[in-house]
Order: sequence, then C-alpha cells, then structure tokens
Amino acid sequence: MKIMSFNVRINVEVDKMNSWEYRKDEVAKFINKEHPDIIGLQEPNLEMLDYLMDKLTRYRMVGLPRSNNGEFTPILYDTLKLTLVFTETFWLSDSPNKESRFETSFYIRIATYGLFKTNEDKFISVVNTHLDYQSEEIQCMQMKVILDYLKQKTIYPQVIMGDFNAIPSASIHQLLHENEFKSIYLGEQLLCNTFHGFTGITKGEPIDYIYVSKHLKSIHSKILDQKNTENYLSDHFPVTVEITI
Repeated sequence: MKIMSFNVRINVEVDKMNSWEYRKDEVAKFINKEHPDIIGLQEPNLEMLDYLMDKLTRYRMVGLPRSNNGEFTPILYDTLKLTLVFTETFWLSDSPNKESRFETSFYIRIATYGLFKTNEDKFISVVNTHLDYQSEEIQCMQMKVILDYLKQKTIYPQVIMGDFNAIPSASIHQLLHENEFKSIYLGEQLLCNTFHGFTGITKGEPIDYIYVSKHLKSIHSKILDQKNTENYLSDHFPVTVEITI
C-alpha cells in the first residue's frame, strides 16, 4: 500500500506565477502518475478540491473545512482498492467536536480521520493533519488530541501524517515515539528539506511526516524533490511510503 502526504499550498495571489492556477494541472497529473492508495492533503480549500476531484477519477475525498470557506485536511482514497468504513473531522482543541482552537494556536487546526477496508478484508485507520507553527508546546497539545482520539477507536493499524511544522528534533516526535508510532524516516537516508518555498532547495530538515503504528511495516519511503515542470508543484515536497499491513 502506498501512502502520500502532500501540502499543496493554499491559493493566494501573493504567489504570483506559483499560485494554484498555474500549478493545478500538474498537481493532478502528478497524483495520477504516482497513484497512491491513500493521500493526505494539507491547505486545499473547496475550490481546489473540486478541481482535483474532477481530475482524480479513481479517488473519493473525506473531510470537512476547519472553518467556513476555510482549509481542509482531506483524505483521498482509491475506490478500486479501498472501501470507506467511517470518517470524521475533529478540531485540535479542548472542544474537538466543534469549531474551536487552543488559545495559543495562531489558527484553527483540524484532523481528518478515516477507517478503510482493503479488498483483502484488512483494515487501516488514517489521520491527516496540519499542526500550528507557533511553538513546540502547542504542537504537542494538538498531537495529544489526535492520540487521545485514536485511543478511543478499535485498534487497527494506524497512520498519522501531515504537515507538523516541526523539525525532527522537536518534542512532538518524542511524544509520538512514546505512543509507539514510528517515523518513516527512521533508518532512511532522506532527512532533507520538505518545505522549500518554491525554491527547490533540498538542504535542511523535514516538517512533513508520515508516522505508522507498530502494527505496520514501512518498506520504502521517499521525499519527491524533483521538479516536474517549470513551476514547482507546491512550496512543499510530497512525502510517500510503501507499507504492508
């Protein structure tokens, strides 16, 4: 099973020639070419998702916006390989069942949960999120909401992915390790930059991650740092991993 996390960058005029209008065709082509079974996107709004879902004909999308006309953290899944069992979007706050945020968070933050069944009758649960960049403390507070949510679910193999806005030395990673989640980067020689600001610079450290529970084995992981067209697909590089359930 192939999983991808990809911050596609919200559509804003300040990006000029890097704005969504100039990238959207290539993003859709790229996803269709890579063809992950499950994709976690960060930052798309409804207009961006409507375009992508029209082009990604084998996929369906689950997730809600973080606020009215706001950004999503959607999960896309290949309907020929997976069946959706249950999905829910929750807010990373003291009140996860309604639109809300921690007082120290710069933005309202959400996570999307999906439980899927494979054609082989195996199950996998997935969380896609985009954490705040304000501090390591708020990132840990938000991740604890996700971990507490997962503890209430039936124990299936679990994936947590997204833009964590945290380099590998940040305390959020210790929290995930203590809860028996493994980074796909461990043991791999690919700890390069994932946020490049449309520059293509690879020197640095990642802030985009895929974590898997102890029930899963990651076979091969990759940061897709190549330039596909005259424009970069986003200001982030996509991250992929192949796993066995």
